[in-house]
Amino acid sequence: MTNCSQVANILPSVSAALGNSLQENVWQWCVGLHVIPRCLMIWMYHKYLSQIIHQTLWLIVGLCGLLQSLENFGLLGLTFAGSDDNYEMHRNFFILFILCAEAYSIILVVLLQAYRKLPATPLEEKSLFVKRVLIICNVFSLLCAMYTFARHNSLCEPGVYSLFALFEYIVILTNMGFHMTAYWDFRHAIITTDHCQMRLKSHMYSCVDIV
Repeated sequence: MTNCSQVANILPSVSAALGNSLQENVWQWCVGLHVIPRCLMIWMYHKYLSQIIHQTLWLIVGLCGLLQSLENFGLLGLTFAGSDDNYEMHRNFFILFILCAEAYSIILVVLLQAYRKLPATPLEEKSLFVKRVLIICNVFSLLCAMYTFARHNSLCEPGVYSLFALFEYIVILTNMGFHMTAYWDFRHAIITTDHCQMRLKSHMYSCVDIV
């Protein structure tokens, strides 16, 4: 929602692109279904970090899991609370999502770079490098999106909202890319289940059970 609706723009924001009911329903279904594997990733990263990060930082490792959970909750909330139907709620969920996503990404990179107790594999080093690049692009694009959104609302200049939309796309794509680096972190991991427990095992770390 903006104060300027009559100026010329090329790119729609994500909210505007999903304004059609069919597109919005597809998006909601995709995000809703995607929450399930994302919750699994929270558990996997908690076990992974507990194994490779110094035990004195267990509280920070727990904070990572909390931030991931709140990020998922914020994403789910802003998806189902549309900006047209309930702008205030949509905005609050978005703020929750973006703050938790940024904090989690930065803390995770710092932990993996400076506080490992086990040496990184080549795939983990590659994953960390990509994480660093993506979080830099993400933070820069977020700041640019905030600036262009504020400028659009205050000055109503043609094309500025399109720049906001472009930076919004980059923020979303870099966030997705950051989470996709889990492919390298868990490249050799195996998840097995039985009647009472779930197990995550990698080629180099000990097995951890959940009962």
